[in-house]
Amino acid sequence: MLQKLNAFLNRPTRVDRVITGCMLTFVMTVLALGIGLMVAVGGWGNLVRTAKFAEILAVVEHIYIGEVDGEEVADAGFQAMVAALNDRWSYYMDAEAYKQYQERSANLYTGIGVTLQAKEDGSLEVSAVEADSPAETAGMTVGLTLKALNGVPVKGKTVQELSGEIRAIEGEFTLSAVDGQGKEHTFTLAVAQVFSDPIEYKMLDGEIGYIRIKNFDDGCADGARAALEALTDQGARALIFDVRSNGGGYVSELTSLLDTLLPKGEIFVSVDDKGKEKVTESDANCVELPMAVLVNAGSYSAAEYFAAVLREYDVAAVVGEATTGKGRSQINVPLLDGSAVHVSSKRYLTPARVDLSETGGIVPDVALELGENDAQLAAAMELFS
Repeated sequence: MLQKLNAFLNRPTRVDRVITGCMLTFVMTVLALGIGLMVAVGGWGNLVRTAKFAEILAVVEHIYIGEVDGEEVADAGFQAMVAALNDRWSYYMDAEAYKQYQERSANLYTGIGVTLQAKEDGSLEVSAVEADSPAETAGMTVGLTLKALNGVPVKGKTVQELSGEIRAIEGEFTLSAVDGQGKEHTFTLAVAQVFSDPIEYKMLDGEIGYIRIKNFDDGCADGARAALEALTDQGARALIFDVRSNGGGYVSELTSLLDTLLPKGEIFVSVDDKGKEKVTESDANCVELPMAVLVNAGSYSAAEYFAAVLREYDVAAVVGEATTGKGRSQINVPLLDGSAVHVSSKRYLTPARVDLSETGGIVPDVALELGENDAQLAAAMELFS
């Protein structure tokens, strides 16, 4: 009888079973979340580092005596993580910076469509007006000196300061300016997304076609082909490509243009982290004109690669200053909050298997500084005399 009573008293009750079940469910949930986090962050080591980051952020936000902008502190931490790679081509972008990057890569920007140049007296002069931009529609022209934004004088402001003020305005505003004859004009404008054409071209003396490639972002290859067609229709007997201060762009735009210019053969070699090559080739159609490429220290990535490959195919001479030396391609990895990491993911080689990072860039065939009256362009033209 006593044994039966003890068995009854020690038997789990329904409440006990419910509590035990809840605890088991909780433990399993925590384990599942922990496993999920480890998978998400890439293993136990990264989970520990992620927790440490959160701990430090909590200390800064809740214990530090001064004012704290948690988002600014976190962004600084994210930037530092990528900067610790010691790779000048890799960096972190917050959501706004990534949005601006995407616009630039599409050759778009938010503004009115003018390029401003600061003069010695502190005034700002319009040096270029984009086609189909709010500025062109309003009647603004090259050579105007800006006077006031919504009646407030702009003299003494930097280009960056005035551009920032203009982009921050919602709705219409007025911009007054003086032309070369001293006549004042007032323009009513509104900020919009403006397409900045990456290609400029013209016919130089001696029937030499000149094509400036500002970048290899969206529209570059199609724009360059249109320029080639126009110049050859005008009777160009030689071509000069100007990629000075060109920071590169998309591999797809680069290879598309190289395919247009070069005969059948390899035009781009990408190498992954395991050393496996992926080769892009050109078809047999090509441009059969002598060429030259203008470069400087600001020519890197796709720009210096463009010059290097044309020279390897022996269709172009390179003129100007030594280039930067970049042999790594990057990808953007978007993050959940709209920010992104721009990180080097592959090496690239020329068809002759030259790594421009290892060689330190391109040494021009004709090396000289810009000088007065663009001595580099003049030297390139002399090659075809």
